[in-house]
Amino acid sequence: MKALHRIGKLLAVILVLGMVMTQFGAGLALADAVAGEEEPQYVTRVVTIGADLSEEQKANIFRFFGTTPEEVTVMIITNADERAHLEHLFPSDVIGWQTFSCAYVSPTQDGRGIQVKTANMNYVTGNMIASTLSTSGVENCDVLAAAPFEVSGTGALTGVIMAYEEAIGQELDAEKKELANEELVTTGDLAEEVGQDEAILVVNDIKIQVVREGAAPEDTIVIVDNVLETVNAASVSSVGRGITVSDDVKNKLYAFAQKFASLGYNLDSVQTTLQRVAQNVTESTGIADPIMDTFEEKISTKIPEDSILYTADDSVFGGNTTATFDDPADTEEVTFEGSLSADGVSLTPHGTVNANYWVDGTNVLKYADGRGYGLMDIDGKHLTEAKYDSLYGEYGYVEAAIYNGTVNDEGLLNVAGQEIIPCQYGNIDFENRYWVVCWNLTDATEDDADAHDFDDNYYKITTADIYFLENEQAKLVATLPRAEIGEYYANGKTINVENRSTGEVSCYNSDFEAVETGLKSAYSAPDGDLTGVIHTFRENRMDGLKDAQNNVLLEPAYPYIYLYEDRDYVLISSGSYEGLIDWDGNEIIFTDYDSIESNYYGPVGAHSRSSSGYSGNGYITAVEDGKYVFLDVNGNVTYDSGVSQTEYEDEVCGASVLYEDASGQAHILAADGKDTVISGYNRVSPLYYGSGMLYRVQSEDYSYGLIDWHGNVIFEPKFDSIYMSADGTHLLVYEYYAGTQLFDVAYEGPVHVAPVKEEPSKPEPETETQAAKPAEPETTTQAVQPAAPEPATQAAQGAGGSVSEVLSGIKALAIADYEGNKDNIVLLLKGVSELLGEENAEAAYLVDSAVQLIGYDAADSDSISLLIDSALDVLVEPAPAPEPEPVPEPETEPEPVTEPVTEPVPEPGPEPETEAATQGAAETIAQVLDGIKALAASDLEGNKDNIILLLNGVSASLGEENAEAASLLDSAVQLINLDAADSDSISLLVDAALAALAAQ
Repeated sequence: MKALHRIGKLLAVILVLGMVMTQFGAGLALADAVAGEEEPQYVTRVVTIGADLSEEQKANIFRFFGTTPEEVTVMIITNADERAHLEHLFPSDVIGWQTFSCAYVSPTQDGRGIQVKTANMNYVTGNMIASTLSTSGVENCDVLAAAPFEVSGTGALTGVIMAYEEAIGQELDAEKKELANEELVTTGDLAEEVGQDEAILVVNDIKIQVVREGAAPEDTIVIVDNVLETVNAASVSSVGRGITVSDDVKNKLYAFAQKFASLGYNLDSVQTTLQRVAQNVTESTGIADPIMDTFEEKISTKIPEDSILYTADDSVFGGNTTATFDDPADTEEVTFEGSLSADGVSLTPHGTVNANYWVDGTNVLKYADGRGYGLMDIDGKHLTEAKYDSLYGEYGYVEAAIYNGTVNDEGLLNVAGQEIIPCQYGNIDFENRYWVVCWNLTDATEDDADAHDFDDNYYKITTADIYFLENEQAKLVATLPRAEIGEYYANGKTINVENRSTGEVSCYNSDFEAVETGLKSAYSAPDGDLTGVIHTFRENRMDGLKDAQNNVLLEPAYPYIYLYEDRDYVLISSGSYEGLIDWDGNEIIFTDYDSIESNYYGPVGAHSRSSSGYSGNGYITAVEDGKYVFLDVNGNVTYDSGVSQTEYEDEVCGASVLYEDASGQAHILAADGKDTVISGYNRVSPLYYGSGMLYRVQSEDYSYGLIDWHGNVIFEPKFDSIYMSADGTHLLVYEYYAGTQLFDVAYEGPVHVAPVKEEPSKPEPETETQAAKPAEPETTTQAVQPAAPEPATQAAQGAGGSVSEVLSGIKALAIADYEGNKDNIVLLLKGVSELLGEENAEAAYLVDSAVQLIGYDAADSDSISLLIDSALDVLVEPAPAPEPEPVPEPETEPEPVTEPVTEPVPEPGPEPETEAATQGAAETIAQVLDGIKALAASDLEGNKDNIILLLNGVSASLGEENAEAASLLDSAVQLINLDAADSDSISLLVDAALAALAAQ
């Protein structure tokens, strides 16, 4: 999928969100295309054979490679080829006069980088081949390089580039290939002074630093010097010897780094390979290179069973092989340690499959056969051919692409494998579960483009096809030329579309018949109840619920009802307290709790498109008096834990909560009444779609295991991936080279361990004054005061006025250091989301999506920035409430007014609902301030500019009633500007502001 986004608009936000939410996304990225030529395409696997091999030796080579001449394209490499490519790089005696070494090249398409396995080669190493390919512009490729007896390997090195170009049907970028040759020379010269592995380590670290920093050529001298100094110190510390580099070689390193910086290598494209080279060399040399500490985790080679690295037959050459990154083991039966039954959960073996990933958000698997990807069911049945270059889930469907050399190559499958939208579009844009807008694109310039990708390729819409989705099928309802489609937005089963030429916005039904025209904007709700799905309605300042046919499911009884189509229940609020109703309008949990906690670990259900929801296997997590309380879906308390909530540091998972105590010790707090200390693991995280009853654990060697919600071990940490299907009923356990096994998962229902809570009272009906019923006619001389705005509006005016400034600060924080600030970014985003009212539901959704991406470990600074920009685009900043016009003093006593007054005179002071809304906004601002305080404590100097921006934003959002708190925040800003602040002083001022807020 192309990462397209609309220029200055929201149009492609959901597209980009779908792209970054993909857990296991894989795009074909073979090489940098030559300017003016079509994108390279994967053609076949290629074997190069040394021209001087005997027929028997050739046969052994093919046996080792695990293939036959009929299954691959064969190229013959001669000594003349070697000399033409390498004579200016290596000594003549290294090249020799005959060619015996061979290569087997298979371009890959799953983002696992370049991986090499060699046999009988004593000069050319796997690291050398990987580095050469990477610098030449190759991103993903498996390589076998071998000879029937020990040789230098220059024939294989020559053949690798030639084979790769043959496989993709296109030459690599000439400048990058030339730079790869220069890298070989420079590394060789450096190796004569410091050793081959150390030389590779130095050059590799230089490349990592250049691409990571996006360094300009003139900045690379400092990088080279720093790398030499760092590797020298690490070598002295680790192995007791340093490295000394002559000025001549150092100048060659400077020249190489400058050229490398000038050719625009992309970090995402090369990091996997460069990290693996660094990892491999540090392990072989024993040098503890500090650059390894800058990566989040160790890279492991993810090799599918059909990879050429896996199918190589080591026995042909007596095991005399070297794997650059991993040595694929022989196939073995998958075995599991530990019990398959745990507290509340049981796992039954379902069978083995030749697929390693679920399509995210679905219960179907994605398999590869070396030519592409296809869909497979849990019994191993192929639902499609492996003809797709990318597959990923969205709204329970599967977006697919078949690369054809143009931008228009995307389509849509249902989970049965049917292609319900053909792969002929440049963009598949989901608006909701019912509406998809598919763009036909053509190349454009920046000035007239509708969208662009992250490589700054610009595109313009020629036509847009609009599809209505229902019952796993897609119905084409309209084809609009560019002039007739601008902004668009779906409301349930209706969609608003702006006519680009006239600016008119109309609302259309599922047959694309206009049911309402003249809307103010694409994001306006229709005046009538036209959504065609369950929706809220408002009467007498209370929310109710109607079904798709506009029948009342729930009479207006709550100040707020928050209906999100991706949640399993509907949230209700009294303004200060929360509860839940089901989608039929039945009260499940009355508004007695500080909050009903949402989680991202439940299964995808009938009313959800993702793992977000409120329940986990029938349990719901609430907070009462600041402490966690668990309930079942009938509102009965199962466990009143007494454990205090720690905002945004706990992982709420439905049936459990993962939290840390004051000493930093991890606990799992289970809804059935157990609080278990978890120790002995490098990392513990809830399993997505596991309802909070299953947790994935990771050992120090980055292997995965599984425990239940009481800490009982189900699988020891020995596996390479563990994932659950979207409905939570099947578990995939995968070990490299050993295969994939599926398990059927069953859960016990909620267990009651505490007395059933007394049924809370329902909300009292409004008084006549609260309901604003007409008053009895009376005679009065008092001027009628303006009616107070509704609570939601008042809360927004108090808390939402400077949300844009806070969001801008969070964006700056992500750009400055996303990984270092990730926890604080989550805390701040959650705070902002709570500040946004119903009028900003779209912005809140985008902010929540950013939080969810971070939770999936699927975000980076670019994706978070894009979502924040999109939220800013649709943010409605409410204007201050208008001041009532003064009533002029009459010069003479006015005549009595005898006409009846239909509106009652409001009592002085805010209404109770308004107080509750204002209190809720203040509590949320307090949460944001907690995040700013944590940010200052972690690194005040590094985050100074962002802290100022955030403090200013919060200060501006505080009304006159919080003037004291605003003044304290302004003082903090002033201290920072005067360079007179430290983390303690900022924390002190923020605490004082929090105290002032609490006093209101």
